[in-house]
Amino acid sequence: GDVYKRQSTQSTWGYKIIFRFIFFRKNHMSAKDILKNPSSLMVVVRVVFNKFDGNKNGYIELEEFSSIINELSKNLDTNRKPTKAEILQAMENLDINMDGKLSLTEFHSFVAEILREMSLDE
Repeated sequence: GDVYKRQSTQSTWGYKIIFRFIFFRKNHMSAKDILKNPSSLMVVVRVVFNKFDGNKNGYIELEEFSSIINELSKNLDTNRKPTKAEILQAMENLDINMDGKLSLTEFHSFVAEILREMSLDE
């Protein structure tokens, strides 16, 4: 709905690149294919979530989110590095229950929205 539409227009400068880098390059699956199959979507969500969850506590915290975003922006030859404010805003947009960390459920909604956006480009 509107919540995710708002999220998708704010601070998504590199998410499509990040998801392609993390998952699609290795698996050669299209976003449309993944969206058609709920079990494939859950695999994508878990793969990406586990990459972000550095301390393996079952949540993605701001430090983990920041370090991954910054590392990827360096590795992907992006022209600009995200600001701390952009990273914090993106995290806050995703943190539905506002507990300062992302659960697998919160992350699942986010990944599904990004895949829907990506499928429009395919």
